[in-house]
Amino acid sequence: MDQSANKGRVAPVIQYSDANFDPSTVEITLTGAMRGRVENKGFYTEIQNGQIYTYYDFANVKDEDDIYTLTAKITDKAGNTEEKQITFSVNRFGSTYGFDENTKAISGKYVREVGDIVIYETNVDPVDNVKITLFKNNKTVVLEKGKDYQVIAEGGNGKWYHYTYRINRSLFTDDAVYSITLYSEDKAGNVSENTLDTKKMSYVSVSIRQHQVLHSRISTRTRYMLVKSIKQKSS
Repeated sequence: MDQSANKGRVAPVIQYSDANFDPSTVEITLTGAMRGRVENKGFYTEIQNGQIYTYYDFANVKDEDDIYTLTAKITDKAGNTEEKQITFSVNRFGSTYGFDENTKAISGKYVREVGDIVIYETNVDPVDNVKITLFKNNKTVVLEKGKDYQVIAEGGNGKWYHYTYRINRSLFTDDAVYSITLYSEDKAGNVSENTLDTKKMSYVSVSIRQHQVLHSRISTRTRYMLVKSIKQKSS
């Protein structure tokens, strides 16, 4: 279980025994990277010269998603101490998404121009196979990392993973309706709405049109950009 990513049943089992076993010295601690110290919820089973401690399955709620460190320490009657530690993640709900202040500020408003579109992705586990697709009217383009967008990855080593995707403003200069879909897969194998092991988020949509009548002919003198909506598809 050490260094594992888990989205199904999570019920760690700790077994310890010693010829000079002293149950009063047993210390079992569970700590979450975000949650901090977590109350132990489980039960003991007596065995010869020792015990087994079994955790109940972690609750299937978003607040339980975290990176956990489980430590077991035992000291026998002779004063000898042994300690074991493992790290694992619980990840049943996959990524969450957000936007920077500038991106949120243009939501539902007419603006003369748009800056870079910045999307945040946070996950307990690392994500890969990232694909960002731009829909421009009836045209579909898979964006190229390093050219059309940049990504900064932070976290790991016991911390949550945070990704910042910055999509270049140069992609949004023409009169058009734009939509962006971000596709990624995480280590725990979370499943998106399309039944694949993916997670999807949509930024929908940016329109550059004449401000008086949305469906009228586009003015070449006065152009405005409207972010009609931003939504997230959850798993």
